[in-house]
Amino acid sequence: MGNSIIGVHHVSYLVPNVDAIQTYFEKYFDMKPAGFKDLPDFGFKSVLYKVGDVQVEFNQPYLDENGEAVVQRDPAVMFARKLKEGGPQLFHVGWKVEGIEDIFEHLREEGMEFEMQAHYKAPVTKSLIGGYSVLNVHPKHIGPDFAKAVHGQFFQLAEGPHGWE
Repeated sequence: MGNSIIGVHHVSYLVPNVDAIQTYFEKYFDMKPAGFKDLPDFGFKSVLYKVGDVQVEFNQPYLDENGEAVVQRDPAVMFARKLKEGGPQLFHVGWKVEGIEDIFEHLREEGMEFEMQAHYKAPVTKSLIGGYSVLNVHPKHIGPDFAKAVHGQFFQLAEGPHGWE
């Protein structure tokens, strides 16, 4: 199959306040956002930055006064839980690939199983943030020591244009 990962596509963070992130980047690094995504039906909003060829996204779930997701569906519920448990954090790294459908078929033939996320209809689907294709791969396939990896710290494969394109 060769080297199917060809770079970093995006880096995703969970934060309680994207406005604070935007102020921070503008004040200290003179960086303006490359884009914004507001997804009220999915219970979160994002601010996107272009760092070289990599999209860096900061995702904020809409929360009530108790820190619970206002919209009771994933990914908002998962985002709220992770923020409550661990505060602002790295969510995942999206590895840039070419031929994501072929990679999916290869991994499936090799015995990997893919869990369906509530908001996705197939293992390879379009990202809510950018419209690029994604495939979430749970790290349990690395070996038994990784079987208890926290959901969210998974490997994501991504192909296609970034959210600002």
